[in-house]
Amino acid sequence: MQHLNDCFIKSKFDLIRNDRFYQTFSTLFFLVVILISFQFCSNQKNVDLETLSKVYVDLLVVEDFYSGTDSVKIKKEEVFKKYEIDSTSYFNSYKSLKYNDAKWNEFFNLSQAYLDTLKSKQKKN
Repeated sequence: MQHLNDCFIKSKFDLIRNDRFYQTFSTLFFLVVILISFQFCSNQKNVDLETLSKVYVDLLVVEDFYSGTDSVKIKKEEVFKKYEIDSTSYFNSYKSLKYNDAKWNEFFNLSQAYLDTLKSKQKKN
């Protein structure tokens, strides 16, 4: 009888120890999943090509018009606000174009068309 009682106590202890292990393991697993999901979630958004091309042209215009002044940085920030994007999203989207020739060509064509539109508006004024 004592042997049976000892086995029962040992089994109960093993079960408790295993439950703690699984609780700890599941908690750690849950935390790792949460941390990984937060890492992939960010405030950066992918900028569409049309917006990207407009921001690119507007930034070139700002750099050309305000070069050598303290206003360049302020005006660039205004461009980003105008299109409701941040500079990091813009630069990451812009950098990603160099790996895709088709998208780069489309970006270049959109930029050229937008620049032509700005030039025609400038001539009218």
